[in-house]
Parts: sequence; C-alpha cells; structure tokens
Amino acid sequence: MKLRIITIVLFTLLQLAMAQEADYLFQQGNTHYQNGEYEQATEDYEAVLQQGYESAELYYNLGNAYYKTNQLGKGILNYERAHELAPKDPDIQYNLEIARLRVVDKIPEPPPYFLLSVWNTAKNVLTLSQLSILAIALWILFVFIVVLRWLVRKKFVSQLTRLTFMPVLILLLFFTFMFAVRFQEHTTTREAIVIVDKVDVTSSPSQDAQQVFSLHEGVKVNITESSSDYYRIRLRDGKIGWLSQNTVELI
Repeated sequence: MKLRIITIVLFTLLQLAMAQEADYLFQQGNTHYQNGEYEQATEDYEAVLQQGYESAELYYNLGNAYYKTNQLGKGILNYERAHELAPKDPDIQYNLEIARLRVVDKIPEPPPYFLLSVWNTAKNVLTLSQLSILAIALWILFVFIVVLRWLVRKKFVSQLTRLTFMPVLILLLFFTFMFAVRFQEHTTTREAIVIVDKVDVTSSPSQDAQQVFSLHEGVKVNITESSSDYYRIRLRDGKIGWLSQNTVELI
C-alpha cells in the first residue's frame, strides 16, 4: 500500500515537473520570437510538442516562427494544425491565408453544389469535441425526459415532456448523425503538407516510375494510400500520383 502511494506521488511530481518544463520552454520560445531569434523559437516550441503537449496557440506560434525562417511548408503545416484546434480563430485563419498566397502551385477546386456547400459549412461550425459534448448532453436530456415521463404523473410534467420529447429527439438524431460524419472524416481522411522545395509525383510507388507532375512547398494533399516509403495522393482538382513519404508531413 505504501509503495503504491509513493509511486502515485512520484508520478504526480514527475507530471508537474514536465508541465513546468513545457511551460518554461513555451515562454522561452516566445522570448526568442520577440527578439527575432526565430530558429531558437522553433526549437523551443518543437521541444514542447515532443513532451506530448499541444494547443492552438503553440501550433500558431510555431507556424509563425517557421514562416519567419522562410520554411513555408512547415509554417503552413502548423497553421493547419492550429486551425483544426481553433477553426474560428481569426488570427490563425488570416496567417494561414497569407501563407497560402506564397505557395507556387495554385490548384483549382471545382465549385461544390450549393446544398453540399451549405452542409459542409453547417457541419464544420462546431469542432469535433464540441459536437461530442453536445451529442452527449442531448442524450442525457432525452433519457431524463423519458424517465420523467414514465415516473411522474402530474399533468404539468406530462404536458412538458410531451412538448419537449419530439424536438429533443430530432436534435439528438441530427447532432448524433453530424458527430458520426465528422468522426468518420477525422479517422479516415488524412491530409499532408509538402515540406520540401519541390517533389516529383510519379505514376507508381517506385524510384524508376514515370513522373506525372511536380508539386512545390506548402501544397496540401489528400493521402489515399500508402505503400512502403510512398504515399498515394489526390489533389483538389482530381490529379493522383505517388510521392515519397519524407517529402510531406501529416497535418
């Protein structure tokens, strides 16, 4: 019993020490950035990530530091990661758009159908974690209404549960479905950013394969398959091909 308590205490102290070190490195990175020492700032921020900590602010600052050192690919990569955690943050969105303007390859995206565009906008209003919390809250509320309807026979309560039953059920089904769609996208869709100056995309995953087109630093690609040291990618305009895994980094 004593050994278990000592182990828990030591583990807690270790976690606190790691958290303090991560905070120190983050603040040190901010100081280096403010002093124009951008390479040192990237090292500090990357050290925080290596300890298992992440946040929109950390990725945003790291993206800024990489952008300042003209590492466009890694700058966009970290802006994208920050955007995933805080999709409504105007500073992240602005810097991401500015960085994208410097990307050499301008890949056109076919305009989506109106209804599809509305749906994509609606399902991305909330983050995946926010959708999960909302869905769980609606499930709890729905169960509470059902239990209340069964156990309480008072007229007022009966009328209240009858009026709220169907709206809550509709909202529950809608947001549960939306969460399921977003979760499926999150687990199956893989996107990456090209982090090298230029990469040749080939027709197959081999060194002697025919080159089909080239991509430059900062381009976002969809990963559809992997084979050995290669990824099969798809661009927004429908082009497909294979490239070396060490030329891109997953968002």
